[in-house]
Order: sequence, then C-alpha cells, then structure tokens
Amino acid sequence: MISSLVEALESRIAPAATFTFIDLDGDVATITTSKGTNADLSEANGVLTFSAPDPGEPDVPRQLWKIDLSGSTATAVAFAGTDLSIKVTRKAAGGDGLVHVGFIDAREIILGGPDTDIELGAVTIGGDLGQIEAGVGGRTLAGELIGGVNSLSVQSLGLFGLATQGGTGDLVSIITGPLGSFKVRGDVREAGIVVRAGAPEDGFIGPVTIGGSLIGGDGPDTGVISASGDIGAVKIGGDVRGGDKSPGGGESNGSGWILASGKIASLTIGGSLLRGPSVFDGLISSGGPIGPVKIGRDVTGTLFAGIVGTADVTSVSVGGSVLGDISGKVMGAVRVAGDVTGDLTVGTLASVTIGGSVLGGSVRGLNVKVAGDVTGSIGAGNFGSVTIGGSVLGGSVSSDLGLRVVKIGGDFRGGNISVGVEMPGDPFVRKISAVSIGGSFIGVGTAGRIFSAGEIGTVKIGGDMIGDGDGSAIIRTIQTVSPDVTSHIGSVKIGGSLIGGAGVGSARIEVGERVGGATASGNLGPVTIGGSVLGDGAESGFIRATGTIAGIKIGGSLEGGAGQDSGKIFTPQALGAVKIGRDLRGGSGGLSGLIDGGTIAGIKIGGSLVGGPAPLSGAILSLGDIGPVKIARDLQGGSVTGSGGFDASGYISGDRIASISIGGSILAHAAAQWGGRPPADVRAIALVSTPLNLVTCCRAMHTGVINRLYMQNFLRGFRRAL
Repeated sequence: MISSLVEALESRIAPAATFTFIDLDGDVATITTSKGTNADLSEANGVLTFSAPDPGEPDVPRQLWKIDLSGSTATAVAFAGTDLSIKVTRKAAGGDGLVHVGFIDAREIILGGPDTDIELGAVTIGGDLGQIEAGVGGRTLAGELIGGVNSLSVQSLGLFGLATQGGTGDLVSIITGPLGSFKVRGDVREAGIVVRAGAPEDGFIGPVTIGGSLIGGDGPDTGVISASGDIGAVKIGGDVRGGDKSPGGGESNGSGWILASGKIASLTIGGSLLRGPSVFDGLISSGGPIGPVKIGRDVTGTLFAGIVGTADVTSVSVGGSVLGDISGKVMGAVRVAGDVTGDLTVGTLASVTIGGSVLGGSVRGLNVKVAGDVTGSIGAGNFGSVTIGGSVLGGSVSSDLGLRVVKIGGDFRGGNISVGVEMPGDPFVRKISAVSIGGSFIGVGTAGRIFSAGEIGTVKIGGDMIGDGDGSAIIRTIQTVSPDVTSHIGSVKIGGSLIGGAGVGSARIEVGERVGGATASGNLGPVTIGGSVLGDGAESGFIRATGTIAGIKIGGSLEGGAGQDSGKIFTPQALGAVKIGRDLRGGSGGLSGLIDGGTIAGIKIGGSLVGGPAPLSGAILSLGDIGPVKIARDLQGGSVTGSGGFDASGYISGDRIASISIGGSILAHAAAQWGGRPPADVRAIALVSTPLNLVTCCRAMHTGVINRLYMQNFLRGFRRAL
C-alpha cells in the first residue's frame, strides 16, 4: 500500500522554480517552471523583466514585459525543455483573474555565438501573450527530432498590442521546430505564430483551437498561423479576418492567414472567412491536401488547397454565402447554404449543392445543384449533371466532354449550355444527354444557345423558344471531320411556340452543320411544338438537319417572315410525317413558310396552305416522293411580286405524291380573293357542284352484287381506320 502511494505521488513532483508577483490590476500571479531554480527564475538573474524594478514590497502591481530563458548559456542549460506556466489568483476587487505577458524569449541572441536556443515543454499563460520565440528545430545524429514547443495554451494572443512589451518589440512569434498543440481561449489579434525548421516538414503544428477569432491587422504577417510542414485539426470559434488598410494607405497584404506548406488535417470556422483589402488577406492555403472544411457563415476571403487549388479537399460546407474563392480537388460533397458570387472551383470529383443563387460568380464541380437563379457560370465535370431550381439569366452551363442532365426550373434567358467547341478535327465524342427547361428559352442580343460539338439527347422546354439578335435562342449540334464524331439530336419538345427574332438564324433547331469540311449526316429525332413556328429574320424559326428528321408536330401554324428561309423545315434526306394544327403560311421572304425534304412521309395541315408574296413561300417541296398530303381547308396562292399570279406560291411539288386531299376549294377561294379584279389571263371561272340524293344513294348501296361487295369492302376499311 505504501509503495503504491509513492508511485502515485511520483507524477506530482513539486515544481523546480516559482516566482510570485502582483499584476497591474492587483491579481496575484505565479510563474512556475519544471526546471531551473528560484535563483535562476528571478529578476536578479535577468530572466524576468517588469515595467518597474523590484520594489521590495509584495503588493506593488507591475506588468511582466519579458521572460528570457536563453539570455545566457547558463540560463539556457538551466531551462532547456522546461514547462512554463503562469497562473493567477484574483485578489483585488478590480482584478480580472488574468495575467498578461509581453514576451517569452527562448532564442539565440549572440550572433555567431553558442547555440542558446532551447526547446520548451508545455507553456500555459493565464492571460494574454504578446510574443514567444523558442525551439531548436533540428535532429540528432541518430535522426531523432529535437522539439520546438510541446504545447502553447493562452487566453489570448496579441490582444494588447505592444503595450505589454513596453511599446517596443514584435507580435510575430517564431518557433523553430514543431509546435505540438496551440490553444487560445479568446482571440488572436494582429499577432502571428510562425513555425519552421531546417527540414521544412519538421516545422509542423499539431491541433489548433481558437475559441474566438483570428484577426489580421494593418501590416503583413498579422493574424497569422503558418507552418513549414503540416498543420493538424484547426478549430476556430469565430472568424478568420483579414486586416484593414495600413496607416500609410497601402494594403495590409497578408493578414488573417492560415498557411501550411504541407497538409491541413481539417478546418472548422464557426464564423466567417473574411477578406481584407488585399488578395492575401483572409486566406487559408496549403501545399498539400486539406481534410473536411466547415465554415459556419460567409466566405469573402480565399481557400486554396495546393498550388491554385490542385490538392485534394475531403469536403466543404459553408453555412452562409461564398463571395470569395474556394479552390481544390474536393473528393466529397460541397454544400453552400447561401449564394455564390465568387469562384467555387472544386475540381471534377465533387458534387456541389448551393442553397441560394450563383450571382455573377463561377462554380466548378462534377454534379452541381443550385436552388435559386444563375447569372454566373457553372462548369460541370465530364458527364456530370446540373440542376437549377430558378432561372438562368445570362449565365452559362458548360463541360469539356459531356453533360448528363441539365434541368432548369424557370426560364433560360440569354444564357448558354455548351459542350465542346467548334474545332475542326476534334476527335472526342461530346454529348449532352438531356436538357429540361421548365419555363421559356429566350435569346437576349446574340446570346442564348444549347450547343454540343457532337450529340444532344432530349430537349424539353415548357414555354416558348424566342429569338432576338443574330444566332440567339438556338439548339445546335455540329459535325467535325473526325469519323468517330456523330452529330444528332434525339428529340425536341417545346410546350409553347418557336418564335424567330429579327436577327439572322434566331430561334433555330439545327443538326449536323459541317465544320472543317466534314461530311454532314446529323439526324434529328421527333420535334413537337405545342404552339406555332413563326419566322422573322433570315433563317429564323428554322428547323434543319443534314440527316433525317423523324417527324414534326406543330400545334399551331408554320409561318414565314420577312427574312429568307424563315419559318422553314428542311432536310436533304428523309423527312418523317409533318402535322400542322393550323396554317402553313408563306411570308414576304423567299423560301419562307416552307417544308422541304429529300422525301416526305406525309403532311397534314389542319388549316390552309397559304402562299406569300415571294417565290416558293408557303410551299411543300421534295425532289423525291411525298406521301399523303391532307389540307383541311384551302390551298391558296400568294401574290408573287412582279407576276401578279400565284405560280410557285401556295405550291406542292414532288417527284411522286401519294395523294392530295383538300377540304376547301382552291378555285372558289381564289375567286373570292380576286373579287372583281382577276388576273389578266383568267377570263372566266366555272364551279360545278354535283347534286346528290343521299337517301337514294344509300338504298342503292344494298342492291346488286357489285354494290354489296363494294359496301363490305368499304365497311372493312372504315373499321380498320377507326
């Protein structure tokens, strides 16, 4: 029992040296070391320096300016590796229970003299510390690491500036060798901890905990934690804040930093990462990977993993908005609760979720989800997906090789969705699998396109597709000279109308344009348009493919405009069935209001085919065969300029036409339009309406063998048609 008690007490050996004094507000402070003697730890020995000399009376308050543990070789030998603590007992009514120390000096001071730098054990200060310098930072011949400081724990760092050092000195602490751990219960204010070593990797810092904020000042290297090696888990309860402009008007240029030349195990900031006036203020940077990053509020500063964000980051979570920059190859999820107005570049492996909007900033990630609007740019990883809950307003969505699904809840206004570039000979197969727009696709100026240097799967637009300036509001693929690159669009569905603007080539669906001498063969799948296709400027309201078109269904009308080739459907190859709910109507531009196919499976027009005042406007053309043509109402020629007739306007032409059915009367309609002034070559019109007695006809159908056979065949075909 006695031996057990002795063993237990061995871990509680009495301190080697103590010194007691009264601090400025009347509290009793005690300095304790685990090495040296009371004679070593004294003012007389030059180890302790106060704001006033020893008064010889214990109750006179003084500020402890400096503890010099390596002022001489003898002192350095006495205190090498010592633990150091300063604790306080509140005595006076005005005391705050804290003791503040200006400078702990354990460094070499004799240039070229003996190496009197010493390593320290656990350093604990029950108040603020202005500066500490210590450590050897080398290795023994056997390769064993010689330490810097085992641990440093303070109430605050740099809170009182240079006042606790008598108005002179520095607030940048330098530790040569590793710092085992660093703990600050309050703020680090305009002070810094720099850890370094002869071998950079030996200058590492263990866990870092700051209960308050890391605050930069007016000059460089203020509010800084820096290591030439790795930094362990970093936890900051408040902000990391860059400084303000210096008194001379220049930028603070490097304040509010956390910098590791190696890796950072993890980073948690309860508040914000806030940039100052310089790009180097409010900065977190590592030369290697960073573990999980969690920031409770906003980011206006910068976080880099690796050289300009080339190293790995485990995950990133931001509770507020990103107004600054975050860069790295994030392996896990990235979550931002608010908006992004800065740059969020997280490589191609991470999924990004943004609770707000992307407003003028940029986001890069594998899969990107934005709850609000996008006015900036989104770059998805190869074959990643993008979901936007709001609208794209002048922003862009892009990828180098491919996009899986792009889904936009609102409008797509003046933006771009693109994969690849128009580069002849591009060998890569680029593809957008699907695009879904809940609202309308609206061109603004010359902007607004969905483009792939290869293929597009399906495109679905809930509202209208409206052009503006040249080349705006287009869905387009191209064909390069590479034989491995195909150019197709699977299908297009527009809930509203396809409306051309005044610009050339606006509101256009185009497949397989030749680039660099390619042999074009791009096919277009079925196209469904709930409203009308309305041309305006040249090649506006234009549906074109260099290959086949599966079929087109238009709920309203197909109408040409003032520009040539406006309101037009064209393919030099096979065109599937075309169904138009209302009219096919030519415009004042040539080849407008036109259906032109190599062959045409069939055409059904719910209204009239109406020619316009230009050649081949309001027409159906094919150099090959045309299937059944059915026009519910009239076939009407236009007034072609200079001819006064309707030749080649309101026109159907093909090598062979299966059948033509016109519900109205071509001649009667023309006569009604001419009124009393027919063309000069028309002298008279004769209309014959055959009188039929339907009752007599029906009875006759049931008499005679031939009539009964005809009736049976008619009913059989009628049932099949139903």
